[in-house]
Amino acid sequence: MKIYAARHGQTGWNLLGRMQGHTDIPLDETGIAQAEKLAERFRDIPIGKIYSSDLGRALETARTINKHHDVEIVVEEDLREISYGEFEGRLLSEIGGRFAELRDAGKGAPGGEELEDFLARVHRCMDKIAAENDGDILIVGHGGTVRAIECYFLNIPKENITKFGLGNTAVYCFERRGGAQGYNMIIENDTSHLEGSE
Repeated sequence: MKIYAARHGQTGWNLLGRMQGHTDIPLDETGIAQAEKLAERFRDIPIGKIYSSDLGRALETARTINKHHDVEIVVEEDLREISYGEFEGRLLSEIGGRFAELRDAGKGAPGGEELEDFLARVHRCMDKIAAENDGDILIVGHGGTVRAIECYFLNIPKENITKFGLGNTAVYCFERRGGAQGYNMIIENDTSHLEGSE
């Protein structure tokens, strides 16, 4: 069994460096093109089901991929990005220092979600997804969601979750080990499908 995970395409706020979190920002023109390229990448990969965050940028990416598969898309609110509370809509260049202080102290943004609570909800959702599937599936989420999924499969400490970044439509793949518990990561932060894009 393989579990693929992918981040949504670019939004206007991604381009500007604005914090999105739970704010429902749609894909921009570039993001739509990226989603199409991601769909082409998955065209010939067998996928039995797609799981998606309920936020539009992820769901639109999932629906674009599904044009080549026509499988069930299961919408899961627990796959949303972490909530950044009062920081949502703010430029990272404006609040970067304060945000880094809070992150390093293990705290969430003012009025937002604590990292432990975010990881708990994503991991709870992953427990459900892993238990109810035995075929290959795809999860479409957000930068934080995909990092949380990586932590789930590789037992990465929560302190390290923000120490690795990933691009829009980055792909990961985790494969269940034969005859044993656990998964191996066989694709990591791969955006090769975007090569040649402007």
